[in-house]
Amino acid sequence: MKTATCLLLITLIVTAIAPLQSGAQAPGEWRDDLVDHMVGTWKLQGTVMARDAHHEVDAEWVLNHQFHRIREKAAAGAPGSENG
Repeated sequence: MKTATCLLLITLIVTAIAPLQSGAQAPGEWRDDLVDHMVGTWKLQGTVMARDAHHEVDAEWVLNHQFHRIREKAAAGAPGSENG
């Protein structure tokens, strides 16, 4: 009984330590053709709720090509009612 318990304990320890010794690997880059086409700077103009809208959008890959960050803000020449 004692031998079986020791063997089980050693197996659990080796199983827990093995992934630590192999070293953590960074995930590979995520690729998507549609999302790749969204990367860049965009100017959006139109009407929202019967008011003119002027926005600038910046989209880029971040954190080892794992995430797609999209930032939107009122355009520099937008009316004062859009800045706020």
